[in-house]
Amino acid sequence: MGRAVARVLAVGLLLGLGALLAISAAVGSPFANSTIFDDPTGDAAEGPDITRVRVTTRDDGQLILELTMPNREGLVGTEAVAVYMDTDRNGSTGYSGIDFVFVVFARSGRAYLDKWTGTSFARQRQLLDSGYSSRSVIFRASQTEIALSGYLDFYIISFARNDGTNPNVVGDRTTRWRHSLTPGGATTARAPSSPADTDGDGVGDLADRCVTRKAGFFDVNRNGCPGPYKRMSALSLTNPNKTFNNETWWTPDRPAILGSAAPRARVEIRDGNESEVGRTDAAGRFRSRKMSLKRYALGRVISFKVNKAGWIGAYLEIEILNRLPGWEVRRRLCVPATGGSPAPCSRVDRGR
Repeated sequence: MGRAVARVLAVGLLLGLGALLAISAAVGSPFANSTIFDDPTGDAAEGPDITRVRVTTRDDGQLILELTMPNREGLVGTEAVAVYMDTDRNGSTGYSGIDFVFVVFARSGRAYLDKWTGTSFARQRQLLDSGYSSRSVIFRASQTEIALSGYLDFYIISFARNDGTNPNVVGDRTTRWRHSLTPGGATTARAPSSPADTDGDGVGDLADRCVTRKAGFFDVNRNGCPGPYKRMSALSLTNPNKTFNNETWWTPDRPAILGSAAPRARVEIRDGNESEVGRTDAAGRFRSRKMSLKRYALGRVISFKVNKAGWIGAYLEIEILNRLPGWEVRRRLCVPATGGSPAPCSRVDRGR
């Protein structure tokens, strides 16, 4: 009889322990402190819409963030999600108070931990047990490695497009939340502080690849840079069909044609004090009338400047020869996409 009672008590104890384990598993740890934050649905212009975040800090030292995004089965294309964290309760440290960043990229499916080093965010490691799944993103890290103390201040940005290293098109931006490490501690929600914008172009420094240069009309990547600008390929010039007696000239049956420029670009040809101005055709070529009718003596220098807004233009300077092919290149330079004087191509801003 005593053995039967002992057996029943043992079974009851095991069942009770199983129930406790089930409850603890639901929150991730026997001693877990969780906070749920809700963000409005449908406020993402494009990209993942973050609607709920569960933050869990466990007594075993783990930090877990579970993000819900009901409009995505998973991240697609070049999307990304980043969590910006103030972990030391000091707004004057880090980048505008941000000390660490969790980020996950759709392209690779990998999640990473980045740390502010004083001048930039440096990649610390890949978060092997983090990533995205059906309608959610989970980040896991040690509280110690992110120097978490007292509470976690954070906000989240989802990116509709991301080049793998730098965000450019914002999808959703949550409010700035605070999770207390003390169970039952006060939590707050407020608008995220505006990130610094050194060049005042509307693209915060965190996302700006050209922090000291304003983004412009040609900022097609929306990454805070003025370009990238297209560059005209090296200009080419047809050879003349007359070269003798110390003179060279192009004739109407074989006109001087400048090729490899941009469509409808402005062309300026200078020969001493005279000039010819025109536009290239849809194929980027220009047919010179002046050079088809004029003879050029040995040693004469002729310049060609081709430029177009949003394009890196080209400058070609040739000297007339009395031998085939009738001319040779003296200088090749580039013209800034924003205008100005020709300069060595290595010094011309590519806009990115």
